[in-house]
This record gives sequence, structure tokens and C-alpha cells, in this order.
Amino acid sequence: MTNTARKSGTWGQIVQATADAATHVAVGPQIPVTPGTTYVATVPLTLMTAKAGVTATVGIDWFDASGGWIHRNEAPATPTRNAVSFSQNWPAQSDVAPPTAKTGSIWISFSGLAVGDRILIDDAEMRVAPLIPGNLFSFADQSFETGLAGWTVTGAAFDATTGSVGDVGTGYRVGLGQSTAATVVLENQNRPAVTPGVEYVSYTRTLALAPVNLTAELEWYDGDGQVIAGATNTCTRDVGASERYLLPVVGTAPANAETVKLRITFGGMPTGTTCGLDEASLKVAPNKPDNVLTYDEYSFESLVPPITVENATWVHNYLSGGYANGTYGLKLTPSATGLITWTLDRLVPVTPGKTYAVEGVMWRDTDSTGIVEWSRRVRVDWYDAAGNLVAADQPDAFYPSRVSGTGLIGGPISATRVCPAGATRAKVGVEIMHSDGAVIAYFLDGVALYESTVEYTLTAENATGCVNFTIYYAPTEYPDAQYLSVYRYDTDGSVTPVRWYGTEFVRVPYTGSPVVIEDYECPIGARVWYWAQWSRANGTTVVNVLTSLVRGPVITDPDYIWLKSPGIPALSRLVMPEAPLAWSRAARSVSYDIVGRRNPISISSRRAGRVGSLTLLTWDTSTADALDALLDSGLPCLIQAAPGLGVSGNLYVRVGDASVEPVSTYARDEARRWVLEIGEIDRPRGGIQGSAGRTWDDVEDLETWSDVNDGYADWAGVLTNVPREG
Repeated sequence: MTNTARKSGTWGQIVQATADAATHVAVGPQIPVTPGTTYVATVPLTLMTAKAGVTATVGIDWFDASGGWIHRNEAPATPTRNAVSFSQNWPAQSDVAPPTAKTGSIWISFSGLAVGDRILIDDAEMRVAPLIPGNLFSFADQSFETGLAGWTVTGAAFDATTGSVGDVGTGYRVGLGQSTAATVVLENQNRPAVTPGVEYVSYTRTLALAPVNLTAELEWYDGDGQVIAGATNTCTRDVGASERYLLPVVGTAPANAETVKLRITFGGMPTGTTCGLDEASLKVAPNKPDNVLTYDEYSFESLVPPITVENATWVHNYLSGGYANGTYGLKLTPSATGLITWTLDRLVPVTPGKTYAVEGVMWRDTDSTGIVEWSRRVRVDWYDAAGNLVAADQPDAFYPSRVSGTGLIGGPISATRVCPAGATRAKVGVEIMHSDGAVIAYFLDGVALYESTVEYTLTAENATGCVNFTIYYAPTEYPDAQYLSVYRYDTDGSVTPVRWYGTEFVRVPYTGSPVVIEDYECPIGARVWYWAQWSRANGTTVVNVLTSLVRGPVITDPDYIWLKSPGIPALSRLVMPEAPLAWSRAARSVSYDIVGRRNPISISSRRAGRVGSLTLLTWDTSTADALDALLDSGLPCLIQAAPGLGVSGNLYVRVGDASVEPVSTYARDEARRWVLEIGEIDRPRGGIQGSAGRTWDDVEDLETWSDVNDGYADWAGVLTNVPREG
């Protein structure tokens, strides 16, 4: 036995004809099968002598639990390739196991053999057919393993063969032939049933050995088998010679559609061009659930919808497996450093008052092995039915990325917004801040807009001097998100962890959402944003939520300042200073007189922080008592003031001696003058206790302790006013 005759291993089975008649050979034992499952049987064989007119037919026998024969399904006779000796062939058959089938076996028969003719069989197999998930085509129509019975071909001599140019798809056989005209058309005649209003996507692997214009069409039929005029969906591509191309087409079944036909056209080829196809599929388009964008708007599979791109050029681009929904995406090549914007031109219908999530998946591509920086975000603007802008988005902060690694690195970005009153249309977009010349291009896919629950709320509260940040997003899709960190980002670039109950919000065990945060240290009137970061036990980041900008609380009466307790916000008070702050800063230097030198040598260091006194006025006993309680705690304080009082940003101080005296000599006058000795310190570490907005007075609004227990799951819920679920 020669190596060219056998497929693998050392041995094969020789079949020798003993008569001038059909030769029948059982191949292999009965094997267990699952009813309703499609199986494919392939019997690779080799003609030991060149001979014309030989055909091979593969069949599958099905047996019930008692071993009784159910029926046989056999493929049409397959002509063997017989130009030379040791010519290899792959006849096959596919079938669905009957409802009562327990086992199956394969067999093969030959015709056209003479006495003494020999055929080698090796590597025969019966396996579950590799159906493309969700494919509405049968395996016989998807793959050409069993022939071309479900397809009609015009303009070419086509056959199911191994081909001389290699497989287009997978398996042993493809539909392959040579054109006899400039245009070759293949149509699948077994039209699958469809559901009106549902989007479908089809892919077909194609190959031509000359430049070709490829077209895929979905032609819809009504219940009478008539073509629905004007409803055909088309996708056309110009493809280079010998390029293996996965040809897509996307379409929505019309209201009266019941079936659909797939048509593939090879156009503009010289006569005699070899062309082929394999792995044809038709399935429900895997759009994101509830996405109000079409599948092509979501995934750019067949046609790129009308879009506007600034500061970049774009092309429809193949994305390798694992990166994209579907197979294709959008490639954006930067034109210059700066902001790149992509916007879907269509105004998408929305409902006022509903919360929508907008999201997109973005990657950067580089051949650099060093650190590469870029950032991105999504946005949605709101319009009325006439196309007039109702509200421009205040997008979340740019999500930055600063990692090394060649190729595509990135991921999804999302945000939630409430559709404002008067808006009935939305325009979605993404923004990329291109700052690193090492980036070759950016890729975009998976753009979606769908009804959602709000990810977070962010409001400034002047009365308590805080920003209320409530996180509703819960990373349920990431069970390893065990810790949560929350940071405030100021426009000057500073990053500060917010305070949580008993600790700073850095890798706090995550117990669920909502998470109610009160940030009492947001600088007065400053524009800030927040970053919530979930992480694993090993410290690696799982998922992030970045907020939009919010302007911090303001002091409505500029004659007052905030004197806050960072650790116990309920003690914080608005107080009136009598005069602007006056400071002194002690030097940190010494001088040494040196004999023989005119001038001394001075050794100095950074000057000491500010020290001084703060004079405050209180006008009634209750305010004086509240200020005394703040001072009584002995804790550091935070001073925040409107412009003009000598304080910018956050000023943390230690409070030394304090004295108080009447403002007037009138005994019944409650006004008091307070003098506090203070010194500047760094921001204290640690968490907070309690809340300035929720006190025991709020709890007393409940009539009994049973109401407290029934209404709240724990004391954290009482504190943050988050009722018990259910």
C-alpha cells in the first residue's frame, strides 16, 4: 500500500469487484445516535487504477432500540475523479436521525467496476454534522459535502468537488466550477421559512481565481410562492483574484413574507475562471436584544449606514473572530491628532421619559510594543420629530486606556440617559481622543441604543454642600467583581477617593447595588466627574462606570463659608466669617556665619503651611451650639468659601484653641464672636460616619421600630434611605 493511497495510519480496506455489477460494502459498526440530530457520513476512497464511469453512493442505515432497521437514506451517485491512478474522492451523505433511531451505520456502493477493479477505503467517518449555529439551511444546503442538489447554477459547470485550488470553507468538498459566461449565478431552491419583521443575515464563503464583482441577495416570497416586488436586499463587493471572501447580506422579512431565497452572483469574470462557494448560512441577525438600531447600524455586516466621521477616514473592514459581533466592523484611520467623532446620521425614534443605554465597542490597533494612550466615550443627542435639536448630550468623561501590546486592544463603553421632554428622536455617536501617533487605526462595532435602567444619578445639593452619586449599575455579568472603588476627578487633574462609611472608597467589598454615595468634599462650584471601578480579588479591573461632568454645590450667600467635618458630615455648618482669612507661613531655614566669608551660608526647605486665625460670627444660640458641637469633636475641619474670602479649593485645617465672646454688651443678645486658631494640613485619611441629609429626625417619621425593620434591610439602608426590596 502506498502513502498516496491511504489517508492516515498504516492500513486501509481494499474493495475488489468480483462481478460486473454494483458492489455494496458496509463500512463500520452501528454507533449510538441522538434522534433529531443531523449526521454526516463521509467515506474517503481511492481508485487504485484509472477508470472512467465509476460512481460511488454513500448511505446511512438507521436502527431502533431493538436493532430493527428503520430506513436507509442515500445520497445521489457521486462520479469519481478518475483521470489518474490513486485518485482520491470524498463521497458523503447527511441525514437527520429519525425519532425512534438509537444507532446508525454507513455503507457505500459502487457502479461501473469490472471484475478485479480495486478501491481503497480509509478514514471513513460518521459524525454530528457541523451545522453553523442558528443556520436555517439544512446541512446539505449549507455545505457541499453531499452535492449540489439544493442549488441551481447558471453560467458555469459546477460540481461538489475537492477542487484543485483548495477548500473555500471547511470539510472535504466545496461547490466549485469554471465559468462559461461572464456572470455565474447560484440560487438555493430550498427556501427557508421566515417571520415577517425579523432581521436575517446570510454569509457565504466565496472564491474566484480572477477579480470578481460579488453580489449576495435575499429575495423574499409570499405564501403563494410569488416574489415580493421591491423587497430584495442586496450586498455587493469587488474582490481581488484568489481572495477567499465571506460574503454577507442583511435584510428584514417584509410583512407578507413566508420564505426567502439566497442568490450568489459572480460577475465580471473572464470565461473559464474557476470560482466556488461553501458554508452558506441564513440565520436570525444576532442584534443586541431590544436594540432600536438595525443590525447593519449595530454591526456593519453588509452595508455601512449613512454616517458622519470627522478627523478620520473609514472603511468597512473584516474583524477576526472574538473581536466583533458578526464578522465585520468599521475601521477609522486618524487624519490628525485630536478628537475623532463618528455619528449615525439617522434620527432614531425614542420615547420621552424613557431611560436609554447607548454603547459601542472600540479598539485601537498598533504595531508598537510600548505603552499606547487613547480614550473614548459614547454620546446621544436628542431631537424632535422635525429634526430640531432639543438637548445636546453632556457626555460621560473620556474613558482612558494606557496599556502596552500590539494588535487590537479595547472593549465596550456605555452610558445611560433619560430622553428629555419634547424629544422623539435620538442621534448616537462615539468620540475618540487620538493623542498617540503609535495608533495605526481604531475599530468600531456593536453600536446599540436600547431601553435600560439608569446606570447612575449625579446631583449637587447646595443645602448640605455635597454631590449625591447613586450607582444603580450592577455588574451581574461579572461574578468575579468583588470589590468597588470610587474616585472623584477634578478638572485640574487631581484624583481623590471619595469617603465611604468607615473607610475611603478604595477596594471596598461590593455587596450589591444601588450604592449611595454622598461626597461632601467636592470643591465649591467645581466641575468634577466620578469613576466607579469594580475589581477582582487579585486587584485586576473588571468593569468601570464613568460619569458625566457635574458642577459642585455652590454657596448661595457669599457672606458665608462652609466649616465641614470630613468625618462626620452631620456636624458641618455654614458660618459667617467676620473678615477674610489672614495667614502667616513660617520659614524653614537656618544661616551659618563662616569665618573668612562676607555672607552666611543659608540652608532652607519648603516653607511651612499656613497658620492663622479664623473669626466667625453666630447670631443665635442654635447656630452657636452647632458650631460648638463641631469644635467639640476635636476633628480636623474643611473650609470651603466663595471667591473673595482668601480660600480657593479645599482647605483642610487643624483647629487649635478656640475662644468665644459676645458681640455686644447687651445681655440678651445671642450674637457671638468666635476666634479659632487654625493651621493648614493635608487631607485627612479615613471614612465618614452618618449623613448630613439623613438624621434621627428622619427615622422618627416612622411610627414604630417594626416599620424600620420592615422598611429597611439594614442600617445602611436606613442611613441612605434605600428601602428593602420587595
